[in-house]
Amino acid sequence: MKKLLLTLLLLCLTLTACGQKTVTLEIRIPAGSAAGFYCADEELSPRSDSFTVSVQEPLSIMLEPMNDTLTGFLPQSIATSAQVHAVQGQWFRIGVVTDSPSDTDRILTIRVKGVTLRIP
Repeated sequence: MKKLLLTLLLLCLTLTACGQKTVTLEIRIPAGSAAGFYCADEELSPRSDSFTVSVQEPLSIMLEPMNDTLTGFLPQSIATSAQVHAVQGQWFRIGVVTDSPSDTDRILTIRVKGVTLRIP
């Protein structure tokens, strides 16, 4: 019972802390992949009507809604950092429109601030 309570407390603190700071998401694009939409495993929910996204290279990002009541958002090109507008309290996956023509997987790092994060 103590282990369960401790685990729940740590999970709660982790999720709360993630909503208060910048979190880093990684998106893996498999080697030899054609152009397509690839998204992070984690889901995010904006704490207001917008949040900040920072990238290491220019990317075209999209938000994929996690419920059927919202439609997908058009791609937004980001050079280094941008404010992304979304519905507060709704859950999304963030993804990119890209490819990986090389022999190795491509790992993209995206930093987001102003969101609550969960792992489905």
